[in-house]
Amino acid sequence: ISINIGINNSINSINNINDVQPSEERGDGARWAVLIVLCVTFAANAYSYDIPSALHQQFKDYMEASDSHHSLLVHHDIPVTITTTANDMSAAPHNFEFDFSLLYTLYSVPNVILPFFGGRVIDQVGPSNCLPFFASFCCLGQFVFTLGIAQKAWTVMFVGRFLYGVGGECLYVAASSILSTWFRGKELAFSFALTMAMARMGSVINNWISPIVATQHSTPAALWVGSFVSGIMLTMTVLMYFIDRTYAKGQPQHHRLSMEASATDNSAELPAQLQQPLLSDAMHEADEEDTTSLQPQRQQQQQQQQRMDEEQATTRGLGKLFWLLSFSCLVVYGCILPFNSFASGILLERNYFKSPPDDCTLAFPDQCTVGTLVPQSASNPATDSNGDTCPATNFAPVLPTSVNGTDGSNQSSQPIKVDCDSKFWSQDCTKDYCDALKDATVTADRVMSLPYLISAVMSPFMGIVVDRIGMRAILTTLAPAVLAVVHATLAVSQGSAFWPLLGQGIACSLFASVIWPSVPLAVTKSLEGTAFGIMNSIQNIGLALFPPTVAWIHERSQGRYLPNVELFFAFVALGGTVIGVAMCWEDQRTGGRLHSIDGNGTKPPAVLPSSQQEDQQPRQQGDQVDEEA
Repeated sequence: ISINIGINNSINSINNINDVQPSEERGDGARWAVLIVLCVTFAANAYSYDIPSALHQQFKDYMEASDSHHSLLVHHDIPVTITTTANDMSAAPHNFEFDFSLLYTLYSVPNVILPFFGGRVIDQVGPSNCLPFFASFCCLGQFVFTLGIAQKAWTVMFVGRFLYGVGGECLYVAASSILSTWFRGKELAFSFALTMAMARMGSVINNWISPIVATQHSTPAALWVGSFVSGIMLTMTVLMYFIDRTYAKGQPQHHRLSMEASATDNSAELPAQLQQPLLSDAMHEADEEDTTSLQPQRQQQQQQQQRMDEEQATTRGLGKLFWLLSFSCLVVYGCILPFNSFASGILLERNYFKSPPDDCTLAFPDQCTVGTLVPQSASNPATDSNGDTCPATNFAPVLPTSVNGTDGSNQSSQPIKVDCDSKFWSQDCTKDYCDALKDATVTADRVMSLPYLISAVMSPFMGIVVDRIGMRAILTTLAPAVLAVVHATLAVSQGSAFWPLLGQGIACSLFASVIWPSVPLAVTKSLEGTAFGIMNSIQNIGLALFPPTVAWIHERSQGRYLPNVELFFAFVALGGTVIGVAMCWEDQRTGGRLHSIDGNGTKPPAVLPSSQQEDQQPRQQGDQVDEEA
C-alpha cells in the first residue's frame, strides 16, 4: 500500500512528461528489462519495510528477554541452569508496544517534509542517478536496524528505521519517474499497476518467509535475510543506472524533460518559495550597497514577491474538495497501514494464540512443562477447576508462574520471560509453548497477508472499473464504511478472521484506486504537484501518529488489543465515512467532477486563484481573447 505514496507524488511529473514530445524510442527489450528491474526493486523495498509487522510476536519475545544471568532451577530435585530476565526483577516492565510503534513512526517522520523536496532533487540530478543513492539509505538503514535487533538495542533500531525512511519513499518517487520516462505514451498505466502489485507481493512474501526463518533459526536471522534482500534492491538500482545511462547516450538532457516541461507551468516549486524571504532580504541589502544595480534588483524582488503571492493564492485555490480528499487519505490509510503493523499481535490474541482461562493452572506452577528437563514419569499437566485438561486448541499453553532458583544457600522466585530463540525454552523447559507459538505465528502472518494479496490482484481491475463508472466520491465513502464494519467485527466477534480481512483487502483496493486519481480532478493542472506533496505530507503525519496511539490504547487496556484497539480503528473509519459524505456534498456543489466518468463534471472548480480561474473557465464560441491581458 505504501507504494502509493511514492508513485502518486510523481504523477504531476508524469503528466508534464506526457506533454513533451517523446525522445528517441527505446528498444522493447530494454523497456521490459527496466520494468523487471524496477519490479524487483519495489518488491524488495516492501519486503524490508514490512519485516517488523511480520515478526511482531518474535520481536516481543526476543526483546523482552534481555541480557541474561544464570541461576539454578530445581526441577523434581534435578538442578539445571536456567536463563532468566534480570531487568524485570528490579525495574518496571518495558513498554514494548510503544517502542515497536516507533519503528513505523520514525519511518514516516522524514516523509512529512521530503515529498516537497525529493521530486525537485530528482528532476535536477536525474532519477537514475538518484535511485542508487536512495537505495543506499534503505540498505544502510536495514543493516543498522538488523544490528540493533541483534544487540537488543532499541536506539540503534530507531536510527536504522529513520535512515530507511529517508531513502524509502524517495526511492519510489525516483523509480516512478524512470517508469514515466521509459513508458510514456505506451503501457504507462500497465507499468505502474504491475510495480504496485509487485510491491504488495513483496509484503506478502515477507509475511510468509520471515516468520519461518525466525522460528526455524532466530529472529536476528530473519532480519539478516531482510538485509540481504535490501542488498539485492541496491544491486537492481545500480543495474538500472547503467541501463538508463546506456540508452541515454546522445540524449544527455532526457532526465530533465519533467523539469523543463514544468517550467512552463504557472505554479512555482515549493522549495523555491521557501527561499523567497532570504532572497528578499539579500536584495534589500544589495539595494543599499550598490545603487548602480538598484532597478534590476527591484524588478527581481517584485517578481519574487509576486511568486510568493501566487503561492499563497495556490494554497487558497486548492479548495474544500482537495482538503476533504487529504483528510480522507489521512484517516482511511490510518486504518490500513497501522493495522497491518499490529495485525500479527491482534490475530494471535483473537484467533490463534489466545490467553488460557484463569482457572487453567499447572500441577506444579514453579516447574518446567514439556522438554528434555521433564522426565516421562514427572509430567506437569494443566487442568481447570473441574479437573479437565486445558487449554483448548488455539490457546497458548500454560507457562510456569515462577522459577524456583537457588544461589548458594539463598532461594528466590523469579518471573518467567520466555525467549523461544533460546534452546533452554524451546527444547528443554517449555517446548509445548514455543512449538504452539511458532505454529500460531506462521498462521497469523499468512492470514494477515490476505488484504495485501487481494489488493495486489484487484487494484488494476478496480482502476478500470472506476474509469468506466466514475462515482469517485461515493466509492471514497464506501471504502471506509466497509473498514468500519471490518474493525467492529474484529472487535466484538470471535469468529474466523478470514471474512473481515477479505473485506479489508477489498476496501483497501477500492480506496487506493479512487483517492489518488481524484486529486487531479479536484485541483487545476498547475497545482497538481503541490497538491500531491501536501496530501503525502498529511498522510505521513497520520502514519507517524497512529502507531503510538495504538500502543497507548494497548497499554491502557492492560496489555490487550481487543476490543479497544479495534474499536479505535472502527471509529476512525467511521470518521472517514463522515468525511466521504461531506466530500459527496461538496463534489455535487462544485459540479460533480469526482462523480462524472470523464472527470469534467458540469461546471469548473468553484474555488480557484483569480488568475487561474480565468484560464479554466470555458470560453464561449466567438469570444475574443485579449492577448495583451
